[in-house]
Amino acid sequence: VVSTQSTWGNQLNFGGINVLFGLDIPDANRIKTVQKLNTNFSSSYGCADKETPLFEALWLCIHEFKSLDKKGFMKRIFLFTQEDDPAHGNKENRDMAIQHAKHLSETVSNTHLTMPTTN
Repeated sequence: VVSTQSTWGNQLNFGGINVLFGLDIPDANRIKTVQKLNTNFSSSYGCADKETPLFEALWLCIHEFKSLDKKGFMKRIFLFTQEDDPAHGNKENRDMAIQHAKHLSETVSNTHLTMPTTN
């Protein structure tokens, strides 16, 4: 799941959230694409022109994991962000992100999400 200015591959139609690859066993092509993300991300995928709430990305992850065969995959999430406060001080968005993170921890085998506390 990547966040950019358009929306594609996103079954919940959240704005600015795109699914780069559906969930499946990684292959060489996917690994090469992911390795190149940092070098050409903006030119290939664009950047969001407005804030995309973290809770929407987590909600989409929950939805994607529910569609998998439970025996076929170990479910893991790796969350990368350059934001110290992904909720940008918005308490409602922060609380919803925490709620969805808790739901993910019940759904996903290995979930280690931390959000900084804000005063």
